[in-house]
Amino acid sequence: MSARDNGAVAKAHQKRGEVLQGLGRLDEAARHYRAALARQPDLAEAHCNLAAILIRQGAYEAALEHAARAAAARPELAEAHLNCAVAWSCRRRFVEAEAAYRRALALQPHNGQALSNLGVVLTEWPAESGAGFDRVALRRRIDALIEICTPELYAAAPATGNPAETPVLIVGMPRSGTSLVEQIAASHSRVTGAGELPDIGHIAGLLPFRGREPARQIDPDLGRRLADGYVARLQRRAGCSAAENPSGDRRWPPRSAPTAPKRC
Repeated sequence: MSARDNGAVAKAHQKRGEVLQGLGRLDEAARHYRAALARQPDLAEAHCNLAAILIRQGAYEAALEHAARAAAARPELAEAHLNCAVAWSCRRRFVEAEAAYRRALALQPHNGQALSNLGVVLTEWPAESGAGFDRVALRRRIDALIEICTPELYAAAPATGNPAETPVLIVGMPRSGTSLVEQIAASHSRVTGAGELPDIGHIAGLLPFRGREPARQIDPDLGRRLADGYVARLQRRAGCSAAENPSGDRRWPPRSAPTAPKRC
């Protein structure tokens, strides 16, 4: 098979992997990414996406290897540096994590995930990262998140999500009592506590936010598929089927420490 044919087959495996990854079928997606890399070893996107899956599976050393190869093949790929940073953070190597987050932010200054995760490194683990509390950096991170999360972003959400009313999200500052609220709610016979899940961060990482107006750049079909996958995973975790969905919705599909890794 020619090099051109190998490249075409590799791209096909990569695209298949992206679809499966978006649906939460990570083992199948990983197999396609590895098949792509067998055909085209320097395919940065496949390395990057495989790194994201390996991070979610706890294989941080292997994730670092693939993320580093993605960054070497395409130094301008911010997601590769972000995956390096998340893997370093999970290994509690915060100096390396901080450096990788800053490389990602140099390429994408308004990347909300990189900003948020860097803030965790600098505020939650200052002694280990070697950096003291940086009030200016924290304010800059929060201001950037406020700028990204505009009313327009949320106004566009109904067209890109799942209308199910089953999920109830409990949010709050660290150590503010959110776990206690979950436990209280879960004591009801019709409520299941799902624990601290990385899914929302994973979904945010899959959305192609670029610049200051992400709401205009969300693919409605991708948004619906991600939302459908998230709701379906919650239902499976609760031991319910679509037919048992108490919200009556029928649109069910046949998506800690650092926020979940970025898919390229």
